[in-house]
Amino acid sequence: MRSNNRLWFIFTILAVLLAFVPASLAQDGMFGLSGDDYALFTAGNAGSTMSDAMAFDFSFVLDSAEADANLTGTGVIGTDEAGGPIVQIAITGTGSEMSGDAMTESPVNVEIRVVDNMLFVNDMTGSDGWMGGSLDQALESVVGASGLPVSPEDLAAGDISGLTGGADMGAMMGAMDGIMESGFISMSRLGDENVNGVDTAHFNTNLNIASLVNSEAFGAILMASGQLEGSDEEVTQQLQFMQPMVVSMVEGIDINFDQYISTGDSNQVQRGVLAIDLNIPSLTGDAEPILVNLNLTVNITDYAPVVSVTAPESFTEAPM
Repeated sequence: MRSNNRLWFIFTILAVLLAFVPASLAQDGMFGLSGDDYALFTAGNAGSTMSDAMAFDFSFVLDSAEADANLTGTGVIGTDEAGGPIVQIAITGTGSEMSGDAMTESPVNVEIRVVDNMLFVNDMTGSDGWMGGSLDQALESVVGASGLPVSPEDLAAGDISGLTGGADMGAMMGAMDGIMESGFISMSRLGDENVNGVDTAHFNTNLNIASLVNSEAFGAILMASGQLEGSDEEVTQQLQFMQPMVVSMVEGIDINFDQYISTGDSNQVQRGVLAIDLNIPSLTGDAEPILVNLNLTVNITDYAPVVSVTAPESFTEAPM
């Protein structure tokens, strides 16, 4: 299997799991947290989603054999009177990509605006100025470039039928109990920390994909998605063949999501950190393993900013 196919397979599994995680966090289980800690965690997330606008800063670090990135930025996001998104983000730093046998580093200095369902991008390291186009078309082009047959809107809504070829979603959700029992989601409260002057509780969520793939729930998901068909004996034989291979691919995946939730009068998320480490071996042993380290840290600096974003005075219309 070529490395890009291995990555596609892994990210397809991740997309399926991420579609399940929001629903699974709404279940009765507390994933190892005490009742008080789980109540604080859920209240903080619920309180954060009630805000119509927020300001933030962030850092993004990517380290892989094909590309590196070290970026920082600031931004605001809100909604207009019609409920559409308005966004302004500034990003600076460096990015590198493999060219021949060496990494070529380039500066990054980009401003992004979203207003009136239009996406505008200004790469200030070049001379093209503002480029603009339909936000919907831009999202579709991102999905097309990723190779994943699912729209961002469907994925956000938990509809992964595009990934599963129109699977029986009722049966998929029926496998939820087995998914929970697999223990692939575990949570813990770590030491309290002060984040930008705010006292917070630090929560860690870990996704252990290998434990899920090695469970009976994995077979139930494959059957519901139509990936396994036949008699009980035939399905068992297929699982016995597939599971060791898939486990070997995903056991080197480490996914952690940390949230820092204020512990004062109001409970809101003050910081989120997503860390993904991939070490995916070659199935045949004749290719290099895929090594990817990704860290995204977002600090919420204001939950009630006044968001005013205007379209650039002039721009070149271009396909996104």
